[in-house]
Amino acid sequence: MVLEWIGTFFKFVGLDHESLKQELAKGGGDGEVLAWVQGNAKFKRGPWEILAWSEWITKRTPDSDAETISEFAEMVAKLSKKREDIYSWFDFLDLDDYCSFGGRA
Repeated sequence: MVLEWIGTFFKFVGLDHESLKQELAKGGGDGEVLAWVQGNAKFKRGPWEILAWSEWITKRTPDSDAETISEFAEMVAKLSKKREDIYSWFDFLDLDDYCSFGGRA
């Protein structure tokens, strides 16, 4: 599920995950990694394409099939039984990061 939409990034820019993994292992900062992605991407995207893709991926919700929605709900419930504002994958990642670093949901 989560890995599925991460794969859309690699398709969008035309990179393979192993090359990015090797670059990330070098420990560069965000700006350095971005410059590397831009320099190595197979598909050179314009600002409007990047903005449109970013808007879409940020708001992407679990697929509409019952199994995926149920799994998403279970993942959220493992982190918080009280949160009713987690709709998108990015909402879930924010919650997961918050909880992973000591926050209480």
